[in-house]
Amino acid sequence: MIANQGPRFGQHALAVVLLCAFIVWIGTPLAVAGPITFAKIARESDLAPGGLFSSGFGIPAIDTGLVAFTGYQVSPGPNPQRGVYSYSAGLLQRVAAVGDAAQASGLYTDFSTDAPSVDSGRVGFLAVTTAGQGIFLADNGTPHLMVRQGYAAPAIGGTFSALYAPSFSGNSFVFAADDSLVPVGHAGIFEDRNGLFTPIVLQGFAKPGGGHFADFDVAPAISGNTVAFLADGSGFKFRNGLTSIVALAMHTHAPPVAAAGLFSGLADVTIDGGRIGFRGDTDSGQQGIYVAEGPTISVVVQKGAVRPRTLDFFSDFGNVSLSQGNLAFYGAAGASQGIYFETGNALSRVIGTGDVLDGRTIASVAFGSHGLSGDELVFGVTFSDESQAIYLADVSALEPAVPEPASVILLAVGGTGLLARRGYRRYLLTT
Repeated sequence: MIANQGPRFGQHALAVVLLCAFIVWIGTPLAVAGPITFAKIARESDLAPGGLFSSGFGIPAIDTGLVAFTGYQVSPGPNPQRGVYSYSAGLLQRVAAVGDAAQASGLYTDFSTDAPSVDSGRVGFLAVTTAGQGIFLADNGTPHLMVRQGYAAPAIGGTFSALYAPSFSGNSFVFAADDSLVPVGHAGIFEDRNGLFTPIVLQGFAKPGGGHFADFDVAPAISGNTVAFLADGSGFKFRNGLTSIVALAMHTHAPPVAAAGLFSGLADVTIDGGRIGFRGDTDSGQQGIYVAEGPTISVVVQKGAVRPRTLDFFSDFGNVSLSQGNLAFYGAAGASQGIYFETGNALSRVIGTGDVLDGRTIASVAFGSHGLSGDELVFGVTFSDESQAIYLADVSALEPAVPEPASVILLAVGGTGLLARRGYRRYLLTT
């Protein structure tokens, strides 16, 4: 009888060995210096143009190798002053700072903490000046005034009473604004195309599916001729040359996932060509990252999916960014934060809490909707010593993932390892 237990004992022993190996494997800190390379752009106490960087970096943005961000610097004066900075090919420059002259607007007195908009070698940003708020575009290092608080608001009859962070693409930019004649909510989304201001959508415009627009999210996005924006908890797009606004994902419509409930709110819209990304919440408590392409919406990842190289699950999402067929987003499992990159329908973790950069342990990460450009992404970190920095990651070496060791081992032990992979493969959740 004892002899007959040998093979069974051997099978159990093998399973235990494999399981132990798996536990050791997932407990191994992520080797962030593997195929992903990181370059420091700016860090607290580093030299800045005209002084030293202090804490308080804003969320950075990138386009084709040009990075822009806001940050404080300690200059000859006693108090840190905020400015807008650019970085390209190892060169760090100051675009504008508090106290600098602002074209036709007096002096800069502050800058929006929203990420600047970077496009075609130019940096667009929202600033506060002694003449009021203004949207500026820096071309070849010189900021030019595009629109200012107090300018006439087209089609309304009043004047712009508040401006919000712009999104630039080619010869156009879009922005949300309040109007002196609209007492409640944001007045609408406006576009400047080749110097001509026009409203894309205003309060009271007819809404696809019935009703009228009442309020707008203040962060529209533009790519070429297409504008994506959020309003009244739903997502919409407008294409120049067409006469109507098209609904992307409507409040109370079902997302493309079984048993996920109905959309209860959308946030963090971004656009790249014909692809529009956003974060969606549902009335069942589900949350996910979605991509709309034409009339089709697909889910990238949802709350409850297994995070790469862990045994825990996504519990929250933040900004998503699209570029050249790739996608990156902020995701968290409780207090554990990370930035994730998807290419070829395979998801990889780029960086997150607990990882070490330049000898310092990361406590939190920050990522924006303009944070990805091709296979480069830019992000902010706060270290465990409370210092802050901006980094650039090159993820060009990442390829579509092969089955993870976790999947193989779980399959060997219990035959259900495939489930560990399905949580974060696009389209596998859409049946």
